[in-house]
Amino acid sequence: TSICIAASFTPGSVSLSAHQLAVPGFEWGRKNVDNSANPPGFNPNMSERVQLLLSVRILGMTLTPEGKVWNYGIDLTQLWSANLSFAVTLDTPLLFWAEDHRPAAFLT
Repeated sequence: TSICIAASFTPGSVSLSAHQLAVPGFEWGRKNVDNSANPPGFNPNMSERVQLLLSVRILGMTLTPEGKVWNYGIDLTQLWSANLSFAVTLDTPLLFWAEDHRPAAFLT
């Protein structure tokens, strides 16, 4: 089972939604070779909306870039590109304001 969780950030709130990949969506994704923004044959009905439960009792997993630096919006924006290759590992991500995201700010 594959589940995708989407977070939408709007002024003053965060909305979460979860969708489960349906069999037709899996089959389409397996055969698709077009990586454009709107590949032919894609249909939003290839997934089903599922219940989302938020709890401090259930620990999940997070795919974190190796090296743990993920927040390219602070000081590393110029390093990001659509073709940036990276490896991920199961780990706890760094906090949003962690020093590792902006090392130049701590040189002096």
